[in-house]
Amino acid sequence: MIIGTRILVCFRRNARCRSVKRMSVRENGAVHFTVFRKIRAKLLEAIRRMRFWTAPAYLFLAIVSGSRGAEAVFSLDEKSVFLITPKGLLQLNLPTKSAQKIAFPTKFDSDKDYGLSLSNAGYPLLAADDGLWAYDPEKSKWTRIYRGPADLICTDLAYNPANSSIVFQTSDRNASTSYWLLQKDAEKPVQIRLRRVRYLSGLGFDSQGRLFFGYNGDLWMGSICNLPEEQRSDYWVCGIRIAPLADLETSFGTPSNQGVETVAPLADRIYVHLRRLGGSGWGNIASVATPPLNFTDGEPEDDSLEKRLVLYQEELKSIRFLGENGSYGFLCASRSGAHVFYRASDPKAEKMKLWLLSGQQTEEIGDDSLIGMGQ
Repeated sequence: MIIGTRILVCFRRNARCRSVKRMSVRENGAVHFTVFRKIRAKLLEAIRRMRFWTAPAYLFLAIVSGSRGAEAVFSLDEKSVFLITPKGLLQLNLPTKSAQKIAFPTKFDSDKDYGLSLSNAGYPLLAADDGLWAYDPEKSKWTRIYRGPADLICTDLAYNPANSSIVFQTSDRNASTSYWLLQKDAEKPVQIRLRRVRYLSGLGFDSQGRLFFGYNGDLWMGSICNLPEEQRSDYWVCGIRIAPLADLETSFGTPSNQGVETVAPLADRIYVHLRRLGGSGWGNIASVATPPLNFTDGEPEDDSLEKRLVLYQEELKSIRFLGENGSYGFLCASRSGAHVFYRASDPKAEKMKLWLLSGQQTEEIGDDSLIGMGQ
């Protein structure tokens, strides 16, 4: 517990504000957090003094970080989807439409942020607590592939199938988010530098090694680049905004604006989970066309303001909505690009369901009861 500190929250259906000591941000759809600077400073100071990181500490860091870990990933044979649910890690068998629980390599806490990805060898990868893990489905065994410093927590990761590298996200006790590149066969990661963006929300690579992520609700595209001629071979995130998907606003009321939180790129389309910015409860699963952009040394070729504006117009024209979802989306794309998995509402049944998109065909896999949610 953090004694003497409280978070001020406002409820959507009631304009009055109340103070609470702790509240989960994942499934409390009616809650919007408004954290004042003085309260934030007190919380950070309290977290710094703690000998051990408690659930409220992880919760607060998740609120202020602005990014979210990947909740799902396909198996390499594309017959299963691995999901991080409020009750733990599951393997969902798509042909049999059945699910089984997988033991977590660390103590699972639904208030913490975790991230999933997939290696070229077919091992699901997990960012959890102070390290990165790989899971062997045949042996039902976890292997730690990286242990981070004690003052950092690993909250997300993305595997690049083009060069077998891993980009992962960490948070420290000051709620500062950092990104690291772990090259194939490297023992230690190197830090990735960011300029003019503070975080990479729902980052993911496509089969060609192109990087996609959300920032301030908009969709970005780029790569991890470096300058080999420089004496210090630093790595940077190089990219541009390709789709202005955030419906930003300012007013005296509770915000309802949405933006990109999770990304699942394919060769021809980019699937995104648009969620309420700064809160929870509203959202949509959607997709836009993958733009035909080429980059040289991290810079888009033949670029200009006029062409950027045309790009934004074309991307917005291409948007398709698949369903509403303001909480767990489980959005992921298979390695071959043949399938997309997601969770969204069924307007006819008025309940959340799990869907498998294969080309133009959408198949219902089941409802929340299949994975132990909503019970």
